[in-house]
Amino acid sequence: MAVSTLGILRYPFGMKLLSDIEVHERLAAARKVMGEGAAETVRGDTALKAARQVLTGLGLALLLAGEQESDRLDGVPTDRGES
Repeated sequence: MAVSTLGILRYPFGMKLLSDIEVHERLAAARKVMGEGAAETVRGDTALKAARQVLTGLGLALLLAGEQESDRLDGVPTDRGES
């Protein structure tokens, strides 16, 4: 589990930190795995639609932050609870 100290993440046992590109690739892969299929129930369909939107939004927010060379986006809380 990551330990945050002054915005620096440290991982035990030499675990590699993912680059922004690797994070974006994983978000995109998760979105792709979900596909476009519908669920049998309204509950399931609602969950799939929400998950697709969240994964897409996270990927876009990550790209936007990279373009702005920023580690902070307005409205997105930090690990210290700021927004």
